[in-house]
Amino acid sequence: MTHRRSIPITVASLLLSLSFGCDGGDARSGTSASGSEPTLDDAVATTNAGDALAEAVPKDAALVQESVTDTDIEFVPVERLVITGAQVLSNLQVDPNGVWKPVGFEETTIVVEDGVVVRLVDARTYQLTPNDVVISARGRWVMAAPIVFGPDADVSTIADSLGGGAMVDLTLSGIGGVVVPDAVLATPGGRCAASRRAEREIPSALLLGVDSTRFAAIDDSLPRVAVSEESARMLGGWIGRRIESGASSTSILASLTVLAADAIGRSDLGRVEVGSRSDLLILDGDPIASPQSILDPFAVTFGDRAIRRAEIEVLRDASMRSGQMRRQTAEMTLDAVEPSSIRRWITSTQGQVFAGVVAGGKAGDIRFRSRVGQPRFDESVGGIRLSPEPGTPNFELAYDGPPESFSIATTPIEAGLSVE
Repeated sequence: MTHRRSIPITVASLLLSLSFGCDGGDARSGTSASGSEPTLDDAVATTNAGDALAEAVPKDAALVQESVTDTDIEFVPVERLVITGAQVLSNLQVDPNGVWKPVGFEETTIVVEDGVVVRLVDARTYQLTPNDVVISARGRWVMAAPIVFGPDADVSTIADSLGGGAMVDLTLSGIGGVVVPDAVLATPGGRCAASRRAEREIPSALLLGVDSTRFAAIDDSLPRVAVSEESARMLGGWIGRRIESGASSTSILASLTVLAADAIGRSDLGRVEVGSRSDLLILDGDPIASPQSILDPFAVTFGDRAIRRAEIEVLRDASMRSGQMRRQTAEMTLDAVEPSSIRRWITSTQGQVFAGVVAGGKAGDIRFRSRVGQPRFDESVGGIRLSPEPGTPNFELAYDGPPESFSIATTPIEAGLSVE
């Protein structure tokens, strides 16, 4: 196996890296002995890496049993991502009565190498090595990060939405993957998003492609969200509507994980099992007791790397500023310019949109306006004329911002240019 070095993501290294590169059914769950919906605690109590495991996970019982109870420690000379002492929601399965049941383990350590779960080990027996990058999950829950479907829109619209930090916004919302039509992956935006994720350059959700017919056939039982800073709000709204319709927490989580993964033929996603490639959520709260808890993770893995709450909060703040800059760019106008001729651009490091530009006008007579956000908060307005009338400036610029505002104009004269 070829190994990558696993490293924890710091804000400084992340922002430095961002400066480079291209921009079944819905059955109701049963109840526990107390009469309430089963929680993950109930699940792990019956699947605690013991005799009940073979019955709870008949398909892969031998593999998981060996992984959880294996006490042989081997030194691996590469760094690994190790999540220690977690309560793990490993899978969701339908029982003979058509009810979704959670399968989980308690006090379990998860070992991830090169984006693949390679071991699930009893936390009491696992011994850390000097190369392990550790996330402490004692008292926390771990599950596969949700998979969502992109908007039912044309290919170019979806592709255009992938830039400007939108894929990072998905990760900050606890989303592990977004499904789009295959054709999106062949666009410049799709290739860029897939490449930066593959190289672990940014904390980005997986971009997953399916044929357009299958993509269009996805119904409301699986979540659709926009690829934008609105993704968390839209996913939260979808979860809320499912709860209001009477869906159980386990069926909601199944739709977000195993059912979404199976709908696109990716059985290696949507689960936390040996061999799975799911991004993982580390949560402070039980996701079965409150599915909305997935929207506020303590930590998120992407491949064999992770960001923790401190980094998540910093990036969420950057995302909020990015959204403000996008809206400001959309609202910027140009005096005496036909609106239909105006074009708009944003300047981004993929993790944060920090500037916007609009330009328009007639051929050879272009007006422009630009705005830069935090920390400068400056604005420039001007124009360029290729063949100005005599005595008319060919270039004008008015700058308002630090360190000092100024204006400049150049006018062609016989001796060259007059500068004011």
